[in-house]
Amino acid sequence: MKAFSLLLVLTAALQGECHSFPTAAPGLSEGDPCTPSRAVGCGDSEFLGETSAPETGMVGPNVCRFTRNYRIGTRTHSVQRRCFGWGRCRLQCRPNNDCSGPMVNFTRNRTDCCEGFTTAASSSDSIYWYRHHHHRHSIFRNEGCPVALMGTVMDCLENVNATAFQSFISSVPELLEILSSEDSQVTVFAPTDEALEGLDAAVLAELFGGGAAEVTLSAHVANSTVPSAKLVNGGVLRTLAENRLLHVTEVQMFQRRGYFRVKVGERTFVNGAEVVVKDACQARNGLVHIVDSVIPSSDQTIAEQLGEDSQFSIFKDLLDASGISVYLNRTNPRTVFAPTDEAFQQLPDGVPECLKLESNRRALYSLVLLHIAYPAEYTSSLRLRSSLTTFLRPFYLRVQDINGTVHITRDEIPLGEGADRPARNGVFHAIGEVIVPDSVDFESICPDVEPTTQPPTPTATTSSPDPEPSMIPSASPGPGPGDPIGSGDILPGLPVEFELPM
Repeated sequence: MKAFSLLLVLTAALQGECHSFPTAAPGLSEGDPCTPSRAVGCGDSEFLGETSAPETGMVGPNVCRFTRNYRIGTRTHSVQRRCFGWGRCRLQCRPNNDCSGPMVNFTRNRTDCCEGFTTAASSSDSIYWYRHHHHRHSIFRNEGCPVALMGTVMDCLENVNATAFQSFISSVPELLEILSSEDSQVTVFAPTDEALEGLDAAVLAELFGGGAAEVTLSAHVANSTVPSAKLVNGGVLRTLAENRLLHVTEVQMFQRRGYFRVKVGERTFVNGAEVVVKDACQARNGLVHIVDSVIPSSDQTIAEQLGEDSQFSIFKDLLDASGISVYLNRTNPRTVFAPTDEAFQQLPDGVPECLKLESNRRALYSLVLLHIAYPAEYTSSLRLRSSLTTFLRPFYLRVQDINGTVHITRDEIPLGEGADRPARNGVFHAIGEVIVPDSVDFESICPDVEPTTQPPTPTATTSSPDPEPSMIPSASPGPGPGDPIGSGDILPGLPVEFELPM
């Protein structure tokens, strides 16, 4: 019975394949040339141009039908015998394996916004963005393209009242030429006039004076069009400034409603500067987002900066001894809480050297990984969180905003003047205390060290953080799949028996 059913299926497939080509005209023999009912394109094609006309039947305004005209080569056809279904055969007009047929005209139609207009689908709502890509015709028919495009992003800057930032760009001819060209595709993160006016004269001179102006301004411009729906947590954007990247951090906000936590929005940050107006203006060569401050950036990685600053020499030695400094030279966004040398002096004497021993590799990795998190979390986004997941899973760092200063761990280590140091691959914060995992006991692994009279070092916790009573920000996500540190894989130089807590 199964064999008979399979035979029926194969027969139906062969019949369908056979009936997809027309029967040859009477009087033709096998091998004679024939004229197909539909040409089969192949070989080279020539683009003849594109025309547009208003689309009919659309409720929304400014919707056009675009027709692209081509001239393409075709296959020759000949009469061929095809057999199917219990040995029955038929002569059909089928294509040959050559492209020597005549050139024919071919058109391809698409529905889109008329020239100079765009849809309202540049909202941060991801559902709208999904509909915009997968149900375009429905959006065009019902909503149309009501938003007029500006000429260039320079016109946009004037339209959104970012005149101070626009004047700085005008002083850099190379950058002005790029942003004024309709051939380029860029995204500008423009600080508000209030943000620039609030800076001291010395800071303005340092950021926008002389040759620094081109670097600072170029670091505010991504080299592609990035709508707000693509500003996702952990995203990395390349800028026009050489070796300078923008790291996106998104904090989802929830509100407690009875027994439920309901998402009420999200707040997006780029290198610590909050995007206060998303998709503020769209132009032919890109779009503009408004941020609340000047975006900091650096062309050096976290590992390079730690190596150049003498106050982090002990922590950098531990990173090198563990091999994790290699990962802090990559472009993946990281947040590092770097203890200063003074912080290590609060530990028992000889602890840093003891951690470098081969027998203490597990303790070394645990201590170092507890100071690294994902993605690039500046204090502006940290103050909205209640916890931060580290690479030493499942340990997290408690985050609190106390009197305007961000504190981490239950021992409330403040992030003061040494915070928010930008790097090419994230950000690092200088802290005055070493965070020690609960699993590390210096007295047991380093019995020869001198005990200290300093207060106990702060520790991380694995229990759930206490939520805020009404507005609850989302916890920072942990390392994603495939992350070389967070995946729990064996790192180079790591003992085989070592496994990261999962």
